Amino acid sequence: MTASAAALIYGLSNGQQQGFASPGTVLALVAAVLLAVVFVLVERTTSAPMVPFSYFSSPTHRAAVGAMVLMGAVLAAYVYFTSLYMQRVLGVSALLTGLALLPSTVTIVLMSTFATRRLLGRLGVKRMLLLGLTSMGLGLLVFSFVTAGGSYLVNVLPGVLLSALGLSVALPAASVGATTGVDRSEQGLAGGLLTTGQQIGAAVGLALLATLAAASTVQTGSLASGYGFSYLVALGLVLIAIVLVATQLNHQACQAELVRQRQEAVQTRADAPLPQELKKQ
Repeated sequence: MTASAAALIYGLSNGQQQGFASPGTVLALVAAVLLAVVFVLVERTTSAPMVPFSYFSSPTHRAAVGAMVLMGAVLAAYVYFTSLYMQRVLGVSALLTGLALLPSTVTIVLMSTFATRRLLGRLGVKRMLLLGLTSMGLGLLVFSFVTAGGSYLVNVLPGVLLSALGLSVALPAASVGATTGVDRSEQGLAGGLLTTGQQIGAAVGLALLATLAAASTVQTGSLASGYGFSYLVALGLVLIAIVLVATQLNHQACQAELVRQRQEAVQTRADAPLPQELKKQ
């Protein structure tokens, strides 16, 4: 699977540089498809598959992992293109660009620490995931209006805050969805699939969006226009994730999983041995 993803990324990147009809590009894309087919066939026939396809028989699991793949693509793209826009269009230094993205990190930390757990209990997993995806979509919509004469406060900061807010809400909700109804012995598998989905989505999604942005830049002669187009495509990916979650994720099953996880966390803390100092008291 790793080889298939690598071949796909190479094919997309090489296609943007050499053309999608070039032998190297065609060979890489064909290899990506063949390797993916081989992976599926091997996993279906082996007695101990690395990825049991029975896991994806659940619509909730498909929705959670699928949303994570798409979010991975969007996360990588928005950081990448925002950095390029600030440095190559607005003329900001690399150091200031890094500092300009700091509000994203602060937002995620604050939300994760003070709000996300409470909101999960009040709004529910499905609503939280949809809310997070919607916030990410609004952030990308703001980014899509970047211009050559834009500014950080108008064209960048609102998109950064909305995207970070969406990620801090959506990622924990997707995690609950991915582990819903999964036996405790297979919780690690579900978590691994979620992480792998995010990483593959980031790698393939970034390659695809960078290719589209470069093609749009060549056609329009404007870097800002190319970046704006890539944000619109990323917005389309978020809309697909919203439809997937809205139609496939089982709200009641996810809520039951959330309650189970919280009960286990409480029990784990109750069973934890007391520090030696407290025992002496």
